[in-house]
Amino acid sequence: MQETLKRGLITLGSHNLTLSHDEGVIERVLAIYAEVIEVLHAQNQRVVRLFLHVDSLTPLFSVRKKINAYCCLCQCFF
Repeated sequence: MQETLKRGLITLGSHNLTLSHDEGVIERVLAIYAEVIEVLHAQNQRVVRLFLHVDSLTPLFSVRKKINAYCCLCQCFF
């Protein structure tokens, strides 16, 4: 997203075309994606972090840890 934004294209990771997009807009979007893919392809995954202008995202949620809880209805542990 950073690289598309630097080139004037705001996206959230997907792009939907509509009838309001003329051929010029479509060509510009495709050209931006081609540039961005080339930039990403040229960089190794370990090195991409060096090019980020912001911190990378961290997960907001974690998988629940299994706890031993007692069910008062059927008297089992889960």
